[in-house]
Amino acid sequence: MKFSRMLLTATLITVISSTSAFAASSLEATGLPKPNVTQQQKNECEKGHCTEKKKRDCEEKLKDPIEMLQRKKQKVQELYDGGKITKEEADELIKKIDAKIREIQEFNSLPLDKKKERLIARFKEKVESKVKEGKLTKREADELIKKFTERIKEWDGKGYPGCKSGKYRGKGLFRKKK
Repeated sequence: MKFSRMLLTATLITVISSTSAFAASSLEATGLPKPNVTQQQKNECEKGHCTEKKKRDCEEKLKDPIEMLQRKKQKVQELYDGGKITKEEADELIKKIDAKIREIQEFNSLPLDKKKERLIARFKEKVESKVKEGKLTKREADELIKKFTERIKEWDGKGYPGCKSGKYRGKGLFRKKK
């Protein structure tokens, strides 16, 4: 009995170690096409702002937001067709998605300087609300605004400004430092 356990354990270890040697370690090794990423976004990741996992997340999230919303719309329709949500719920969700698509299209039609102004203004509003809630100090907020403004000034107007990997498509700017 003891011998069979040892043999089974040795076999299991051998199998696990040999399969991990053949696993694809990156997106390039899988042969999958890489999404379009602007030069500025590549530079962000090359500067060391992103780990390997963050780079993969970054590439996934840098896909066209309108395309992603269209996919969400299809999923809502599938949920409705499958009977998992009601027609009213589906219509409400599709209405919200369509509004977001229009908002993105309107934003994309703006000149670059207006885009930058709008992004900075929105970010300042969010940071100031975090200060009012007591989640950030005024000093931390000023530092975040400064970093975000610098990143936006470097932005070329294509894709997302910088490597995004946070929960809300952010760079983790609100995350507490350890």
